[in-house]
Amino acid sequence: MPGVGRNVAQATARTIRPGPEGEGHTTTPVRLTLTRAPTATVLDWIRPHPAETDPTMAIAAVFEIPGMTQDQYEQSADKVTGGRGPVTSSDDWPVPGLISHTAAPTPDGWLVVDVWESEEAFRRFGEIIVPILQELGVANAHPKIYPVHTVVTR
Repeated sequence: MPGVGRNVAQATARTIRPGPEGEGHTTTPVRLTLTRAPTATVLDWIRPHPAETDPTMAIAAVFEIPGMTQDQYEQSADKVTGGRGPVTSSDDWPVPGLISHTAAPTPDGWLVVDVWESEEAFRRFGEIIVPILQELGVANAHPKIYPVHTVVTR
């Protein structure tokens, strides 16, 4: 794609497969190509290599968004909930599949780290959040995607 930058992230995913006595695992390299363009949708951001990834594997989406303000984050959260205010639980998300959401200010913008049950769940959310961020004037909201190895919750 002319004019579109590409980053390839290499990661290792551990897939547990039962062995002779219920033990054993294999380690599989995973390659994700992240495509960024000024008018990108989340569908453009994630370009997995189908033969190398498991679409049902949990993923972490890390957004480091320079220039984003707390007010813009709070407005986006309000729009995600359909105007019901800030997000307080995964039930507030308009699509199922969110495992965790963390947001924090950084010296130059905002950081958001989401863990999703699958790439497909994240894609569905992307179809909602991308237009919201564009409406709010948030630029450079391009996630880095990682296959999840371990999730710990309360």
